[in-house]
Amino acid sequence: MEQVKSGRLSDDAGIRLYLNVKVVAVKAVTRGAALRIAITFDLPASDKGPSDWSKSSRLMHGNLLCLSLDEKFTKHFWAIVVEKRQEELNKKERLVWIQPCRPDGSGVSVGEALVSMLVNSTAASSGMLMLESPTMYKSFQPVLASLKSLSADSVPFSDVLAYAKVESASTQPDFVTRYYDSEHLDSEISSPDALKKQLPFIKHSDGFSLDHCQTEAFANALHRKVYVCQGPPGTGKTLLGILIAKQLLKLDTLKGKPLLVLCYKNHALDEFLTKLLPEYGDHMVRVGGRSQDYRLDNISLRTLKNNIKVHRPVHGLLDELRATWMELQICLEFLDTVFESPEAAILNACDYGQLYEIVHCRKNAGDHYVRNARGVFNENKELFKVCLRSCFSNLNHQLNERKPCKSKVQFRVKQKVQDCSSKPNLEGNEPGNAANDEDDSEEIREREEHLGMTAQGDDHSTGNDMRFDARFIRQSELYLDSSIGQFSQTDFIQRLLSRPPTRLDSTEQWLFYQCALNKVCNDTKRQSRLLVDKIMNLEAELERINIEADASLLSTMRVIGMTVTGASINKELLDAVKPAVVILEEAAEVSEPQLLGCLGPHTEQLILIGDHKQLKATFWPRDYHLDLSMMERLINNGIKFDQLELQNRMRPEFSLLLRDIYPNLRDNTSVVDRVLKPACLVQSMFFWTHNEPETQEPGRHGAINTEEAKRCVRLAMFLVDQGCSPDRITILCAYKRQMSLKCSENSMHVKVHTIDLYQGDENDVVIVSLVRSNPASNIGFLKTLNRRCVAQSRARLAMVFVGNADCIYKSKNGTKLETSDRCHAAAELLGPCDFPKVP
Repeated sequence: MEQVKSGRLSDDAGIRLYLNVKVVAVKAVTRGAALRIAITFDLPASDKGPSDWSKSSRLMHGNLLCLSLDEKFTKHFWAIVVEKRQEELNKKERLVWIQPCRPDGSGVSVGEALVSMLVNSTAASSGMLMLESPTMYKSFQPVLASLKSLSADSVPFSDVLAYAKVESASTQPDFVTRYYDSEHLDSEISSPDALKKQLPFIKHSDGFSLDHCQTEAFANALHRKVYVCQGPPGTGKTLLGILIAKQLLKLDTLKGKPLLVLCYKNHALDEFLTKLLPEYGDHMVRVGGRSQDYRLDNISLRTLKNNIKVHRPVHGLLDELRATWMELQICLEFLDTVFESPEAAILNACDYGQLYEIVHCRKNAGDHYVRNARGVFNENKELFKVCLRSCFSNLNHQLNERKPCKSKVQFRVKQKVQDCSSKPNLEGNEPGNAANDEDDSEEIREREEHLGMTAQGDDHSTGNDMRFDARFIRQSELYLDSSIGQFSQTDFIQRLLSRPPTRLDSTEQWLFYQCALNKVCNDTKRQSRLLVDKIMNLEAELERINIEADASLLSTMRVIGMTVTGASINKELLDAVKPAVVILEEAAEVSEPQLLGCLGPHTEQLILIGDHKQLKATFWPRDYHLDLSMMERLINNGIKFDQLELQNRMRPEFSLLLRDIYPNLRDNTSVVDRVLKPACLVQSMFFWTHNEPETQEPGRHGAINTEEAKRCVRLAMFLVDQGCSPDRITILCAYKRQMSLKCSENSMHVKVHTIDLYQGDENDVVIVSLVRSNPASNIGFLKTLNRRCVAQSRARLAMVFVGNADCIYKSKNGTKLETSDRCHAAAELLGPCDFPKVP
């Protein structure tokens, strides 16, 4: 906000600025968010906006917004995006629905902010400014609230996590100790190795066996209250997690205490839960609506809620919510009619004597109109309009003369925007471009996965009786002078308001009207604040009842599955359910604050399975090391952890590229030494080098390489022509902009992803587009070891790197990648059009 006021908006944080923001409608819903506001907005002159809003990360569901209630952000209002529809954003008036954030008590109330927004939404107004942050507020807000209540002593496993006494992590979980202390324990058995043999037997499929590292990791995971396992790519981390879960579920001392399975991504969660379905399908629940596996449909929370009826005493609250909404709607409709014409505001401010003067200024008006003037006004509007126009004959002229100059406001704002745009911003809008054609589809899919997690769901449907449209306000040329409030209590204004309106000069009549309108707005603010607060309190009570009902259902289950973001959003639900064990897959991708928000005093064991040598959590800026996961911090602090060593994914020549990262990595040759398919490639791995330069447009972040994109697509098309199914091929791009370029070239429906968002996935054939090609041998963030690790470990049967080998070789950090493949540069002399000609 300070940057906007100074005219220097930094591009580092990806903040977006929107102008002329106005309210179109307000509605109430009974689930998810009680109050929603529809707003329209304009873009700065230098920002043409995306050509397809549905593929843009701008105004994405969950993004945090800050709206100014004045031009200087001295009063502001926080909200998040809740509905974005492509058809509503491509119109002349772009529209999006927002949800007010709950006030913390120090700012403007939602009711007061709503009225201020409506007053600033007239046709005569320049509207409001709005800032957008890409922050996924909906998932981080519960985490921040939870962390505020924590101290060093109240942190779960505080001896390990807060005081770094990592040796105490090897202490047995309480429920395991209770198991060994029960009738299952032979009194003559005392050694830890003997204790492990007494655990209940779990069935395995024929031919199933664990390698030495997996066996040791399995045993240790059952006997440490905080357990960490690092697994390089393809070493069976998910399998280990499933076996641990099955063994824990066999313990009698854990019955009645659900086991919580957390994953960073939805497809990883689906994979984990489907392996538990045969044994625990009747005692499992998946929270969230983004599952892509139909086998999990019957265990989704939504399905279980439909099949298992739980008493929810909400009817009385819903009736009260509708009644309160009706009061608020009447209040807002009165404000709306006040902006239809000046008469309503003036009438509202007049006492009996002043009304008498106004009515009798017309000779044909009788005393009976005065006796109940306000009531008669509703039935005889035209009569009072005639009377008021006669008395305030110069008011409209004064209003037009004194109207705030929109062009000055717009010029000042646009000048700021131009200054702000002097630096390239995060997504890279270039002044003068026809449109910002960034394709953020992959990021949007990931965000939708994360935000599809709320247990209660989100009801978008409301009846007409639960919606208010600001019809008159939107069309009105009336306005409230922003400075009138500070003078309204002066002696001069008070004397002015007590005088007969018919005896005021033109300037005094304008002041009288502005004070009358200010009074209506203040009265509406007071009423709205009370009513909106009541609506939000009713919403909170409804949410509490639904959480209690959902918690009673979840407490009957043995396994609860969520993504980490879903667990953060449903923090209150987890606190009510009190799961005893938390198993976190992909643990190195999860920030420590977010994981802490999922734990509680009820957590008896924490199992972290992941790989801190691959990509970390993404945070900006990195000043406070928030990208450091709990798993990596514990390893750095010296906790005992297991490392898996036998990989079952990649061909042996692929895993050689990872030896500098994982010196102990071994190949399960009986599995990975497979015949290459398709057979049209002479080598299973090669580096297709070129010297085509990259392109970096001014004002846009990230590099693209058009010729390299064509090479990658041609290669994929060649493989498909030779009989390789498109779903067995993946193109990975180092930069998001390169990904959108390949999508436009790709006509074979081959999957295209960024390296960062493909972590945890794999495919038979992977084509890696490195993009960077420049005289300075600057390879950007390709020099990051974690990113290289991911890029080199996704392929099972064939892997092709496409890039400038000289640029990579000369780079200080890129030598390992290039030299490992240079001996296989079988296609370095081919052009992008040559592959279809290869027999």
